[in-house]
Amino acid sequence: MVCSADLETNLAQRPSARQLRRSLVAYMAGSEFNPACEVATGILEQVLFDNLIMRRLGAVVRGSGPVGNLIDGDPNTFWLAGGRGVAYPHEITIEFPNAIAMSGLLLMPRQNHREHEGDIRDYAITTSADGSHWTALTRGTLVSTFDPQRVVFPGTVSTRFLRFRAVSGFGADSTAALGELAVIHAGPRLAVGKSAAPEFKRARSASEDVDEGPPNQ
Repeated sequence: MVCSADLETNLAQRPSARQLRRSLVAYMAGSEFNPACEVATGILEQVLFDNLIMRRLGAVVRGSGPVGNLIDGDPNTFWLAGGRGVAYPHEITIEFPNAIAMSGLLLMPRQNHREHEGDIRDYAITTSADGSHWTALTRGTLVSTFDPQRVVFPGTVSTRFLRFRAVSGFGADSTAALGELAVIHAGPRLAVGKSAAPEFKRARSASEDVDEGPPNQ
């Protein structure tokens, strides 16, 4: 049984959540609850986007534009670089406190522009042990979509510095944007710890034909 609603926090002041939890628990304890198959936790973890992994790994990101939005755990915020005469390529550098084993990246595209402004087409990824000497790791092509995209490395790598370079976009769009960037961690399983959940922000539409009213609404 999987429920995306928060059925644990402050239930004494949230009667609807308390009742939903009670109903689900009663249903699971009854004879009508008879699942035909069982899905392992590991399979769910492969499908879901771990929006706290970069925080747990102590990642720091540098580059032009609001780069902190890339690893804040909130897909509604986004990194945007380029435009206004600033052409491709655009790049960000991620630093970890220690070398991290990883097998790829998960990329969440920008979510609030219907015309897909900032969607990245071609990319290149390099790694470094010291932040000065860089080694090419992989390059490839993304599609224009709102869905998360997975970049799989040729093999597992262990690195302290990772550089993601957006080489080109789609059409005449010179901007590059991403909602989230997270490594696919290949090291020892991380303890859940007490990482605070991100404070999710409302994603206002940036499409010109959508009128959402004044920004304070």
